[in-house]
Amino acid sequence: MKQLLGIFLLFSSFPAICQEKFNVELHYEKSKSDTIYVTVDNGIEEKEYFLSDSPLLIEDYYTSEFVSIQLYHARNDGNPPSYELGFFTNAEKSNATVGVESSGKPYLIKRKNLFLFEEMGSEKLNEFTKKAYDSFWNFYYENVSQFGRNDSITAAAFALNKAHNLKVTEAIQQLESSYYSFWLFRKQIANNPDVDREVKEKILLTKFKSFEDTYEYNLAKDLIFGAQIKLGEKINDFESVDIVTNKEISLSSLEKPLLLMSWATWCAPCIKKMDILKDVALKYPEMDVLFVNKDTNMEKAKNLIAKRRIGGNHFSYLNGGIPTLFSDQLIPKIYLIDKDATVIYNYDLGPDADLKILNETLAKYFNQ
Repeated sequence: MKQLLGIFLLFSSFPAICQEKFNVELHYEKSKSDTIYVTVDNGIEEKEYFLSDSPLLIEDYYTSEFVSIQLYHARNDGNPPSYELGFFTNAEKSNATVGVESSGKPYLIKRKNLFLFEEMGSEKLNEFTKKAYDSFWNFYYENVSQFGRNDSITAAAFALNKAHNLKVTEAIQQLESSYYSFWLFRKQIANNPDVDREVKEKILLTKFKSFEDTYEYNLAKDLIFGAQIKLGEKINDFESVDIVTNKEISLSSLEKPLLLMSWATWCAPCIKKMDILKDVALKYPEMDVLFVNKDTNMEKAKNLIAKRRIGGNHFSYLNGGIPTLFSDQLIPKIYLIDKDATVIYNYDLGPDADLKILNETLAKYFNQ
């Protein structure tokens, strides 16, 4: 293994995503009329469902080693956070029947081809981080009405959340590695700006070497880089097929400064930003624009592009060739790179909700 030098300068890309299919059926045996919220992570995106009277049948493709399924139910005392029951599956067919205790906590009645988080390594990690976890949520519950109104309370909440993230990182470093810790690292730590990039890179290279041939490993590597990519760093060339024109396009072939954005049809902030960038592109014709879509339904993406008349170039993650950076679930991702692929703007280094910093950067770059 090469010595760790501190940064990854490459985005990993693949000729195609290897997708397998899963099918899970969930049943809820309940004593009162209520709902369990279900979140499914298939390796590219999270999808939300509701489990109530009728069985919930979920059938989709996945790219991760396992599909994660998390069930949430509110506590009966009203305190946050909601209770959670989590498990993994990588089977073509699986099922579970769940119930809810009087406290509001969901529990498993029976299952087939499902693995509880505890069986995959969560128990020791949760015990290690419990104090920091409880500190944040107790403070949240006591002060939630003041968030955004009282600067000192809001700052304290951010500090406690950061402390929890750092404790999770410490747990991953010190405890024996498991699939759960690898999954949690990808989900919570890889793209988390609270944790230094050098620390995350070292964890990936030392703790999770056994996963290095997997899609998830490359995804985590690119999330680390993308979450804290610094101005002045470069990205490597990549190419894919434009889903509107069906033409093969590479980054280098565009030969202009380039504005890149990742988005999805289910991401309302993304669509709002796309409308802004549509006007920005008209203002700067000497710049190319590339939108990278991460929906699992390409036709849905194409319909929205046509309906909103979004110009530029359009890639889909489903076509392959796209850096795994753009599969980050924290979207939108927006970068401005110059003609030699040097990053001169990164939305994640904001805050830049109204894209004011981007517009200032463009005006300075094009001397306007």
